[in-house]
Amino acid sequence: MEIPEICEALVEFFFRALDNGVLGYAKVPENIVSECKRDPILADIALSINMYPEHESVLEELSIPELVSLAKQIPKGSEFLLMCGMLFDHANAPEKAVHIFTEAEEISKEPLVTALIKYEKGKTLYANDLLKEALKTFDEAADVASKLSDVSILVEILSRKAFTAKMLGDINGLEKSLNELERYGNYMSDFHITLFSLLKAWLERERGNIEEFKEICEAAKLEPDKVDDEISFAHAIFLAERGRLEKVLTISNDPEFISDLAYSIRGIAPAFSEELLNKAMEIDPRNPLPHLYFGILARDRGDNETALQMFKKVIELNPKDVTGYIHTASTLLTMEKIDEAKEYIERAQKVAPDNPYIPYLYGLLYIRRKDIETAKKFLQEAAEKGVMAAFVLLSMIEKKEAGAGS
Repeated sequence: MEIPEICEALVEFFFRALDNGVLGYAKVPENIVSECKRDPILADIALSINMYPEHESVLEELSIPELVSLAKQIPKGSEFLLMCGMLFDHANAPEKAVHIFTEAEEISKEPLVTALIKYEKGKTLYANDLLKEALKTFDEAADVASKLSDVSILVEILSRKAFTAKMLGDINGLEKSLNELERYGNYMSDFHITLFSLLKAWLERERGNIEEFKEICEAAKLEPDKVDDEISFAHAIFLAERGRLEKVLTISNDPEFISDLAYSIRGIAPAFSEELLNKAMEIDPRNPLPHLYFGILARDRGDNETALQMFKKVIELNPKDVTGYIHTASTLLTMEKIDEAKEYIERAQKVAPDNPYIPYLYGLLYIRRKDIETAKKFLQEAAEKGVMAAFVLLSMIEKKEAGAGS
């Protein structure tokens, strides 16, 4: 592989891992690591990805001018610098990250990449309390993104722009951003819709329009007295996703707040999510919530042994709550430990006999035992109790049987 190909392979791996929520767990393939050893800068970048999020020490001695010089020699140099800027920012080196993002902007030739660079630069500035600079950068990013055919990135940018204006207390800037964002309502995710409603409600309350404030809260199913708390939670998300965990703890050191925050960012920053959950467990070792979320996070990445350990700890800490039993049984079924899974389903049934997921788990169990008729009876019961997964699985079984009989 030539140097440009090695850089491209690193960039592709980094962003795929980021998008799939496995950055910090997935490792750069050995063949790419071996090729990276041909260049000391690339060797350090590959090592930093593999050590993420404990990669700060690897980047400390890396020369930014040499990094930029390398990027200018390769076709996808702007994407390479975008990756490097994010690595530096997540290693709590925001000044270097901003420098790298600025260099990336100068060599970027694709509008989409330019918009992404400015967006990430804005997020770094925001997490470093440089709100005016962040707002200006988000505005620049939105201007570039508005010319793209895919509006999803524009919705992301406008949401951050609006939130930053709110944090600055810029009422007019917030109103302008919300008006821009409202045009793309059909493209908003649930998170963006909630954030939009929170900011809109806050704006109306700030202007003394109490009736409008209440109407927005009612329509969005927001508790009026919790609007400020929800905004603080969103602010914490924007800090946590960049690794500013110490700043998060200044907002709240309540273990349930920290656990909910960790669970919220698990898809975009799982390594930081894990750090937060460890912190919550340290603050209150007897609280089952961080153990539960840690188990779910571990199971999502395929670490069933760790998940099982955490779910059993949830049972130990709160034996009267069915949640731990259900997750333990589900994980055991995934691991094909059928008899042990049955034991935990039965224990769950004793704790909460009416829980709709118990017949669903029995259905899964009997599928593994190849007793499809019994499985269907349990799945039908679960479906009637509102478990959508049971309804879907039952439909799949019936379609398969119909196909086999035709």
